[in-house]
Amino acid sequence: MTEEELRAKIDKLEESKSLQEEKVLGISESLEKLRTRHNKEITKLNAVTSEIDKCKGRLGDMILLEYGITSLNELEKVLKDLRDKKKADDKSFDNADKNKKENVTNETKNDVT
Repeated sequence: MTEEELRAKIDKLEESKSLQEEKVLGISESLEKLRTRHNKEITKLNAVTSEIDKCKGRLGDMILLEYGITSLNELEKVLKDLRDKKKADDKSFDNADKNKKENVTNETKNDVT
């Protein structure tokens, strides 16, 4: 191989190397843009989460005011009363559903006879 051929190969390799470096630089810039966008989205998400937490706190305060709760004992009593009411409502609903099924069964039996 002559010196000129070697120079030509070296030039091609250097050109190829330059192109690869440009690609890497482009990829790095794209990655940095994505990272910046990601950080902005995280910041927005944190702001929304913070706002939700504030709303939860305000809602909790409103509930406490609505029931006139000023101590933990009163809160526990109100929660117990609400649970008991829910259980009673559930039981009432179950009984009504059971009675309805029995009535349908009895009507079906009467229709058959």
